[in-house]
Amino acid sequence: MATAGLAFACLAPVAADAGGGAGAGAILKDCEADGQIDGTYPPAAYAKALSALPTDLDEYSDCRSLIRSAQLRAAGAATTRGGPSAAGEGNAAAG
Repeated sequence: MATAGLAFACLAPVAADAGGGAGAGAILKDCEADGQIDGTYPPAAYAKALSALPTDLDEYSDCRSLIRSAQLRAAGAATTRGGPSAAGEGNAAAG
């Protein structure tokens, strides 16, 4: 019985990270489910999802390009809501 508890304790952090709500695992599941990114996720989660993209999903689906497109949309949304580039520093349109 103690062995089963130890095995669960060792796997729990992995499962939490993989499914982590609005994390990389959720993005991968979202894309794998229907070939679309339907949810809205934090910008940093997209980079993690691209890094964690399984080989088979990468080779046999459009998930890499879908995740990248969603990542770019999220970055654009962050700048229009007052993110780092909207402050005017290094932004030619802010003049």
